[in-house]
Amino acid sequence: MYKRTRLLLVEDNHINQQVAFEILTNAGFLVDIADNGLEAVKAVETDSGKYNAVLMDIQMPVMDGIDATKKIREKITSEELPIIAMTAHVMKSERDKCYSVGMNDHVSKPIDIKEICDALIKWVRPVKPDVNYVMRTEPQQGEQHSFPDNLPGIDIESGLKMLGGNKRLFRKIIIDFKRLNINTLTDIETALQRVDYRLAGDLIHGLKGVAGNISAKRLYGVVKELESMVIKENMEGIPECLKRMENEIHTVFESAQILETLTQESEPVSTETSVDVSGDPAELIIQLSNLLKQNSLQAKKYFDGKKSSLMSVSDGIKISELTNNIDKLDFEGALLILKDIAKSLKVILEE
Repeated sequence: MYKRTRLLLVEDNHINQQVAFEILTNAGFLVDIADNGLEAVKAVETDSGKYNAVLMDIQMPVMDGIDATKKIREKITSEELPIIAMTAHVMKSERDKCYSVGMNDHVSKPIDIKEICDALIKWVRPVKPDVNYVMRTEPQQGEQHSFPDNLPGIDIESGLKMLGGNKRLFRKIIIDFKRLNINTLTDIETALQRVDYRLAGDLIHGLKGVAGNISAKRLYGVVKELESMVIKENMEGIPECLKRMENEIHTVFESAQILETLTQESEPVSTETSVDVSGDPAELIIQLSNLLKQNSLQAKKYFDGKKSSLMSVSDGIKISELTNNIDKLDFEGALLILKDIAKSLKVILEE
């Protein structure tokens, strides 16, 4: 009964966005993403009736979840639009702060789909099912690849279970973790040396959330321990904890390197001068349209592989806009742009 429930996911971390998007869309929800609280406020104000609920991260740049909720509640009540906090903090004071600004409920991070569904059942009115909606319950063709039986520092069984068995996405977010966090340890140490506990706390909190979402459980435990020390300003134990965190994060980096190597070995060899000219542009547009309608993360992979073909027959500005929307996982916006491209090429898309 929640297959057409549209959620606004407010989350600043790219890896967390991918994980949450996959979990929620596989459960049947339609999901839009805002990168911070300010974007969330603008999205809700633009069309207050569009969303059935908001999943709001708390710690974000530009505008945090607390301030965003305050702004939204100036015009929209908790009955009209439920806002559910997503927080890794379990302290009662943090939960009370969420409720005091008008949030309806809270769920823990890393994301647990059962916990989210239980919260939504409490606050969201059932949406009439759309008979044309097709929920993706199995990985699409090309989504399953070989995967190591063991990765140091990663709980593979737990991670795949959380992602519904999606090995492609699990591989990607582990590799992304290394790419996006190569300097995080240095940044945390620098912030601590400058006695900037707020910045250090934000960096540590972000790292903790991502470690949880890639099922790097030992790293998650050490980062959680460090976060507690920083909150309490317990400087005595921090150097030793940082050393353990360094060991764990490099272990995860090594696993990411293993996956990168396996991915490169499994990909066909291509030359830099090769251009993808295969496929009728009309067929490419129709296939991409179908993937976008399904909110499938396969849309991004498919588009990345076919973009050169579309660029050869369409306006470069439109392709750039389409790229930006797909990269942000704004599949609804991407579909609107794709329809314009289809119209210009006289390609008929089914509504």
